[in-house]
Amino acid sequence: MSNNDEHSSISEKLVAAYDNVIYKIYDTIDNSEESEKPHSLHQLIDKAIERTVEFGEITSEEAQKVSDYLKRDITEISNYIAEDEENELKSWFKFDLQQIEDRFIEALNSIADPTKLELNKLSLQAADASIYKTGEICSPGSLTCQHCGKILHFTKTSHIPPCPSCKKVNFVRE
Repeated sequence: MSNNDEHSSISEKLVAAYDNVIYKIYDTIDNSEESEKPHSLHQLIDKAIERTVEFGEITSEEAQKVSDYLKRDITEISNYIAEDEENELKSWFKFDLQQIEDRFIEALNSIADPTKLELNKLSLQAADASIYKTGEICSPGSLTCQHCGKILHFTKTSHIPPCPSCKKVNFVRE
């Protein structure tokens, strides 16, 4: 197996794990008794990550990456919603929502709404965390190259490639 094949395989594994953790969070919210539900976004993410590692789906190191990617994306959603109360999660994606599974939207909504206060607090701490880099995983949406302004559109959880125009590696959420 070449280095490119191995890197691609790891990226695909992290993309799958990212989506799996989202569904585990959604499942926790849906199926826990009120007294058993985690009280914060961090607890929801940590519990889902812990379950993923326990089931042997990913390593602890991979789990930390997925956790970081997920927390970054949730923080970005929070920042967008916090900017203006009229902003809706659907408009954050800025492209045809038919391409995104309804379940994913519901999962993000169910995380974002009950934890809005916590997310607002996190957004104040996340100024540097809003940079997306080549090699990381991101949720659906649009990223803009910080160097040339090229916009990359993601219709599903994806690995972030280098900019196709200038080959630079830093992006911000469109």
